[in-house]
Amino acid sequence: MKYFIAIILLYQSLFLFGQESNKKIKDYDIEMHTNKIIGKQFNQFNVKTPGFTDFSNTNLKGKIAFVNFWFETCPPCIAELEGFNKLFDTLKYNKNFIFVSFTYDPDSTIQNLKTKYNIQYQVFHIDRDECYRLNFNTGFPASFILDRNGVVKFAKIGGVTDIELSTKDVMSKIYPRIIKEF
Repeated sequence: MKYFIAIILLYQSLFLFGQESNKKIKDYDIEMHTNKIIGKQFNQFNVKTPGFTDFSNTNLKGKIAFVNFWFETCPPCIAELEGFNKLFDTLKYNKNFIFVSFTYDPDSTIQNLKTKYNIQYQVFHIDRDECYRLNFNTGFPASFILDRNGVVKFAKIGGVTDIELSTKDVMSKIYPRIIKEF
């Protein structure tokens, strides 16, 4: 019986402490991955807009770009939308700035969400594999600030599900980094 109890206690301690160290490892992995992205040229892309015009890296040249990747059933992605609306609204008249958003959700979902969340910035549908290729295989949500030459200057991977905290994060951390690039 003593051995049985000892095994149970050992298992519980490993399980409980294992979760915390996995979180630390995950945070460390995200930071390491993010650090590897900074300074890299953003991947080449070319998408067709709903109006059948091309949109590609050439549209970003000479501008500070904010590029975001998300999808509908990702709670942290949806939590960011209010903050991104504020960010876009703050910078939309700056001719040296462009806000681009990619999702693998279908166009009908994009239109529904643009209406529901009053999204004013450009959202492009691309397939899931292309989302991962463009966001350096980081997962979702993922956001990048690119300089005028298309070089990644800032990367944010993951997020919170609280809308207020997410909005505060966007305006207090991402917005100043964009302004720093001008």
